[in-house]
Amino acid sequence: GSVIAGITPGLFAMALHTSPDDPTPFRCALALAGVLMIPSVLAMLPTRPVRLRRRRSDPVERDAFPVALVGVVVLVGMLQVVAEGIARTFFNVYLDAGLHVSTARIGTLMGVARLMGVPAALVMPLIAARRGNGFTTVLGTLGSALFLLPLALVPHWLGAGLGFMGVMAWMAVRRPAFTVYTQESVPRHWRATMSGATNLAVGMGIALAAIGGGYLVPMLGYRGLFLAGMALSTLGAVIFWAYFRVPRGERAVREERS
Repeated sequence: GSVIAGITPGLFAMALHTSPDDPTPFRCALALAGVLMIPSVLAMLPTRPVRLRRRRSDPVERDAFPVALVGVVVLVGMLQVVAEGIARTFFNVYLDAGLHVSTARIGTLMGVARLMGVPAALVMPLIAARRGNGFTTVLGTLGSALFLLPLALVPHWLGAGLGFMGVMAWMAVRRPAFTVYTQESVPRHWRATMSGATNLAVGMGIALAAIGGGYLVPMLGYRGLFLAGMALSTLGAVIFWAYFRVPRGERAVREERS
């Protein structure tokens, strides 16, 4: 999709005999994106609900809502995705306005970066099996933060592209590990709530990156923006490690029982 997005505005500009600087080719490319989503809707129409056999719940009284645990998860989850949010939101803007890279090259770099997430996600279970999901969460967060450095310090499309690929790859390692770890930290009846909390954290982190970044770029420039994102995600990894280095919630209960 990203590769197609990089190529199609130029093709539409040629077909319409207009300049790539005209908004019309980009409007046509956006319309094409909407059309390409139609087959997925048609594929979902024949699906039917499936009845699952209900599992007998654990014979324990429902405990109180884990306010502190969920609050910390929301905080660290928000901070940890700031690096990803800044990279996703401002990578193409930085290459276009800051480095004057062509649209086709930007689209190609973004497409390759997303493909890098596939092998990274496949490696994640191997890391988690050896060191646990908590360690994998911290490693993925620090890796994504570290790869903002090439974006901040190397004013060239190749350095920026490699940095963006690294951010996307390490976030593909961090995301499933964080999800599993936080789900295992609460009893089954609170897992839907925890899932909502982690998704809230992601939304808040992406919003913080997009809105805050829009104000930071005029003040600090793109280098300052990427360094700020690196600092915030690193802070999220540190808080996560400091809070969860001692087992919390359901994980602590299971260890006591064992």
